[in-house]
Amino acid sequence: MTLSALHHMYSNQRSVNGHQKASVANKPPQTPKPEEKEKFHVPEGRKIERNEDRMVRSPTIQKKRRKRRHMITANLAGTRYEVVRQVIEDLGFSIAKDDDPS
Repeated sequence: MTLSALHHMYSNQRSVNGHQKASVANKPPQTPKPEEKEKFHVPEGRKIERNEDRMVRSPTIQKKRRKRRHMITANLAGTRYEVVRQVIEDLGFSIAKDDDPS
């Protein structure tokens, strides 16, 4: 039984002011109808096709292609500190020439 159904039953009992109705007290808990059990939620992103045999087939999903990242170049023409040069070499950056505009 869902929370909203319990809340509805509780509010109906309180509105009677202590006097229970026979229909509310003797009512069995509501179970989902067989038609409701057969329904299923389909995510919006995927399309599902059904054939005559009622087999569910989903279309093939292509893998995402990763973009290649370009190598980072560093221009060390005006660098005074040797630490900067060592860190750039350790990180694998390419060192640009003085005449290279990029």
